Amino acid sequence: MNSGKNEGHLETQTKKRMEPTSKVMKTSIDTIKEEDHITILFNLRNISGKDQLIHYGSQKYEIFIMNEENEEVYR
Repeated sequence: MNSGKNEGHLETQTKKRMEPTSKVMKTSIDTIKEEDHITILFNLRNISGKDQLIHYGSQKYEIFIMNEENEEVYR
């Protein structure tokens, strides 16, 4: 039995699954500006035609908001 070959194959398959691809998921973001706050709506849509498994880490989000001059105004 060639376990080294199998391990390499599994590693390759794992890396392929971890690569982002625009043919599987589509993202969009919208903002709703209120008087005293902004609501950010982030959408992740499966466009692959197949069931997908999504894994979430412990980090909820990382958002940077830039103004018209490309200056960071919120992190």
